[in-house]
Amino acid sequence: MGNVRQSERNKNIILEKNQYNYFGRKICHRLSNSKLKLINDILPKIKITKDFLKKNRNKKNFTKKDIILEVGFGMGDNLKHMISNNKNSIFIGCEPYLNGIANFLSKINDNDYERVKIFDKDARILLNTLPDDFFSNIILLFPDPWTKQRHKKRRLLNDLNINIFLRTLKKNGKIYFGTDVENYFSEVRNILLEKKIYVIENEKNFYSLPKMLCETKYAKKSIKKGIIPKYLVVKKNVDIL
Repeated sequence: MGNVRQSERNKNIILEKNQYNYFGRKICHRLSNSKLKLINDILPKIKITKDFLKKNRNKKNFTKKDIILEVGFGMGDNLKHMISNNKNSIFIGCEPYLNGIANFLSKINDNDYERVKIFDKDARILLNTLPDDFFSNIILLFPDPWTKQRHKKRRLLNDLNINIFLRTLKKNGKIYFGTDVENYFSEVRNILLEKKIYVIENEKNFYSLPKMLCETKYAKKSIKKGIIPKYLVVKKNVDIL
């Protein structure tokens, strides 16, 4: 039933059209010639396109391996860390920030191209084109906390968006969430607890960096300021919504 419903949802999806309001950065500093060359030469080899998704809407057509998604990978430190330390999985990184993509491309080599794909638009567009139970793990590290009260509805992990992530996560798949903003952490934890479809695996120690992740530059900045980041590791314990 899940695949049938997803097929119906996919019929009118246009990958280039953003049906969401995206408030994050797309480009900041001017790219150097070497970074522009990476964008022009390497990104097309690993970029997720509409044609790619048409061919791979059925996960079995794409790969039989576990697929790990990182949303908002920033400068690519953690994504590269996972690629280097897990040779048996495929990775998808979502990041509209062009400078971050260029930085990540500078860290990988030819051997990585077959195991990583990049989506350079809002992650929710991609998630809405994918079948149910697609990802083994989903990583969200230090998404913009939108700390002002009037902006909190922009948070990527909120009561509405969590359902988009949930649908594409396999049973026993895990969401890894990290933030240095206490009320964002509490909000996400409460949302997940209310759903009653997740088990929080690290309830005894939210300050410990999960083994599969690395300490990002944002985490290091927080620690320098005397703020210890907190992490959630939650496992989905149902098949479908």
